[in-house]
Amino acid sequence: MFRPEIFAALKGAPTSLASSDALVGLIAALTGLGIFVAVAVYVLSKLRGATGPAKTPSVRDDLVKFGALYESGELTKEEFSQIKRSFAVALDAELAAKKAEAAKNSPEAARNARLANLLRNERR
Repeated sequence: MFRPEIFAALKGAPTSLASSDALVGLIAALTGLGIFVAVAVYVLSKLRGATGPAKTPSVRDDLVKFGALYESGELTKEEFSQIKRSFAVALDAELAAKKAEAAKNSPEAARNARLANLLRNERR
């Protein structure tokens, strides 16, 4: 029942050089594994972002698709007209935003803004 060799093996100091080297090795291995996983996650996220949806369907493509649905009878005339109107409204808003952005960034707009600032400063 009593085995003295077990106790003799346990008598050695638990903070011996061999056990501390093993602990340092374990910490280094876990750190290396953590860095590897972080780099792998970063690379995979970049690859996923690069292979995302390359092109959103154009309005023309959508209209062709809905036109085919209308011709096949899956859409009523009212539904198809409503879809066309919603596309027209969206395109008008997008065009107005692009025109406003172009006007804002034009040299004439910059000149007018400088003149307005000069006039405001002179009035003070």
